[in-house]
Amino acid sequence: MHKKKLFGAAAVLLAVLPLFIGAQTAQAADPPVLFAKAYDLFSQGMYGDAASAFSELSAQTRGTPLACDADYFSLLSLVNAGRAAEAGALAESFAARYPDSAYLPEIEYQRCRVAFMLGDYEGALSGFERFSAKYPDGSSASSAAFWRAETLLALGRSAEALDGYLALLARFPGSPKRDAAEWRLESLGYAAREGRAARVDDFLRAGEERLRASAEAAEPLTEQRRERAYLLVRALRGAYGMQGGWSLPLYADMNIPGLPAAEGERLTLQAQASANALEALRVSRLKELLAAKAETLRLLAQKLEQFAAEVVK
Repeated sequence: MHKKKLFGAAAVLLAVLPLFIGAQTAQAADPPVLFAKAYDLFSQGMYGDAASAFSELSAQTRGTPLACDADYFSLLSLVNAGRAAEAGALAESFAARYPDSAYLPEIEYQRCRVAFMLGDYEGALSGFERFSAKYPDGSSASSAAFWRAETLLALGRSAEALDGYLALLARFPGSPKRDAAEWRLESLGYAAREGRAARVDDFLRAGEERLRASAEAAEPLTEQRRERAYLLVRALRGAYGMQGGWSLPLYADMNIPGLPAAEGERLTLQAQASANALEALRVSRLKELLAAKAETLRLLAQKLEQFAAEVVK
């Protein structure tokens, strides 16, 4: 009895299974379902797989509005995957295949992105500027402004890039590129502060060199004054028949009119040496503080770069 039931269930299963498999296959081949699956890959950041899925869907639905959507998302997937050459080729053919598509402004923006990715910064800059003039209030206007500033920075035009980031924050305060622009401004500010610290260090080093050169220049003058004093004393001793030979008198004992007292000069030299030592100590401490601040700023820039890697797309 049980065997008969089992055989009956198996027969029913065999009869229903082809219908079930056919329904599943039909559902899997349904274009909207394929689009949803491809878009799910895109949403999860699996851009390479998403690009392949959208490309297959476009080939399957060629000539339909869904094919246009699939090509558009395939282009976005290629750009986000860093496959700039393939994205550029798809962007070139998109306008020819879909001349009336509502995606054309976005395609134009993505072509500028592709030029930037390929290192054609001059072409990217002119493209972003044309796009901003043509679509000043478009959905990608703030992103185009951000990438224009990035392009200026890549060209070494830091001052113009700085103005571009500031203009973006002022005009599009709610832009999705706001965090990335603020990070760039912080990075540029760090570079400026680092440059100022380097200039201060150079100034202090030049000050040390000036002090050293001044001390070296003063030494011959001091020796010349001592020699003049010796010659004067020797001449006076010879003129007045003073005994004691012609040996050089102790400089500390000399008190000759027209020359500073030896003891007073010695004290002055000691005071100057003390002042020089204090200045050198102050310079050393300032350099240590600048080095510590530079290290702190370097660590901050590193953290900001890590943050920006998650923000900039």
